[in-house]
Amino acid sequence: MEKFKCKRCSRIFDNYNSLRKHVGWLHGIKSEDFHLEFYLNGIRPTCKCGCGEETNFNSHGFCDYKRGHISRVKNNWGHNPKAIEHSAETRRQQYKDGVREPWNKGLDITDERVRLNAENSRKTILADKDLLKRKSERMKKMWKDGVLKVEYGAESPAWCGGNSSINAACHGSRKLYNEWKFPILKKYEFKCSKCGAGGKLDVHHNQIIMSEIINIIRKKNNFDDKLDRTKFIDAIINYHTDNEISGVALCRECHRELHNSFNF
Repeated sequence: MEKFKCKRCSRIFDNYNSLRKHVGWLHGIKSEDFHLEFYLNGIRPTCKCGCGEETNFNSHGFCDYKRGHISRVKNNWGHNPKAIEHSAETRRQQYKDGVREPWNKGLDITDERVRLNAENSRKTILADKDLLKRKSERMKKMWKDGVLKVEYGAESPAWCGGNSSINAACHGSRKLYNEWKFPILKKYEFKCSKCGAGGKLDVHHNQIIMSEIINIIRKKNNFDDKLDRTKFIDAIINYHTDNEISGVALCRECHRELHNSFNF
């Protein structure tokens, strides 16, 4: 019959449970610490799903998995291709019927969650050459099959409310540079606020984007883009200074991360 010896006082016990109670009562050692020392040589076990997190202790010893992590391994649905495809088809139909809505519906790059999601997705794709190749091949196939189509005007994802020409004219205005851009560049000592680089810098609208300002001025004054073009641009520039519109200095590379299409 196996005997169990206490390492502290050398007393012998007939079973492990008696030894565990002894070290707890007499030597003040918790059951978790005793189990770790007696059975595991001081090495605390980690979750068998592979996440690397340490597992909890119960009356029978350390658990094999963190709570909820067993489904990552013992999950027939998650390893069933047909079930996965059926679930994907169900979600597509729910989006089509309006039962589900995209989490970012109605949000733009000014929302912090959208910005971080875009940055992380871009970094992930660029870092994985195989993923980049698969996405490229998938996009080519979708264009070829007609799933993706060229969209114009308001249907285009690059649509800025019909403000492209006015937008470009404002950004090219010497008055906007002198009265709004230059003070911001000077504030950041002509260095990128994100990476500290100098050289060619842009001034980024970090709270309200240019197209929104253009629409505000257009609605407020009922300007005609062609007939009142000069007055329209002056009003937009004055709006920047009168309302102290916030902006930050960014190098071209950091600015591109916020505008993947480089459509400012």
